[in-house]
Amino acid sequence: MKTFFLAAGIVLLGVCVCVSAHYPKGVTYKVFQFPEDKLPKIDGDPSDWGIVPRSYTIDGSHLRDTVRGKGKNMDPKDLAVDVTVGWSPKTNRLYFLYKMSDDLHNFGRREGDLRGDIFEVVIDADHSGGRYHSFDDVDKETEAKLKSTTCQNYHIFTPPAKGRPWAWVWGSQQWLIDAPWAEHAFRYDFKDGEPGVLYLEFSITPFNYASHLGPKYSAVHKMEEGQTMGLSWAVLDYDEDARRYEGFWNLSHNTRMDRTADLLPDFILMPVKGKKK
Repeated sequence: MKTFFLAAGIVLLGVCVCVSAHYPKGVTYKVFQFPEDKLPKIDGDPSDWGIVPRSYTIDGSHLRDTVRGKGKNMDPKDLAVDVTVGWSPKTNRLYFLYKMSDDLHNFGRREGDLRGDIFEVVIDADHSGGRYHSFDDVDKETEAKLKSTTCQNYHIFTPPAKGRPWAWVWGSQQWLIDAPWAEHAFRYDFKDGEPGVLYLEFSITPFNYASHLGPKYSAVHKMEEGQTMGLSWAVLDYDEDARRYEGFWNLSHNTRMDRTADLLPDFILMPVKGKKK
């Protein structure tokens, strides 16, 4: 019970924080609202997304490698990605379509190893900002309970090797990747080490607070038109060397998006296209 009251206090503190230092500065992306009768079926088939205008799709030109020194020079012959994000007030879900074209897909399972090609997604649903990972002012046990609570970090294998989950949360809340909170589907026809195109379609539930104790002690975020959320992603491309990725291509243009929600780009939840106000 003591842990729950501590968590509740953190949630209230987060709600009161006003954050404006999101990155890149002056940039706002859009989240497409699906009409109730045209929600995408999570089956790996991108045809459901044909109603989404191309202006909502964010390609590799928006990403920067901030670790390996490649900057904005993503070579489409080596790696090309498209990401489209949607939402629905009916389901209160965020929907993602991820297209990845890679000259070498690395996803062979290595015992105890969480590496391999990864699509890392970070969501700060209530736009409260702040540190959500790598706390250096608490003990390890407390830090483990705090990771990904006020802002969730999903590491998604693209694709997962046999015997692996489709994703893992950088924290104790592995329940976030399971139904009824998330759904996913892949489509691809290549093997480990081969080139090819992958489609990943998934939906996730946004949380203001995701507790290590489980959904009963957590707070779902209620999405509404016009809201601004903190959202970013990074593509970790491993290629031939499974020990070290060749690029940390991220939308934030700052590596520390992996621990600080203040560095996430702004995304606005749009109304249904053509809807009169």
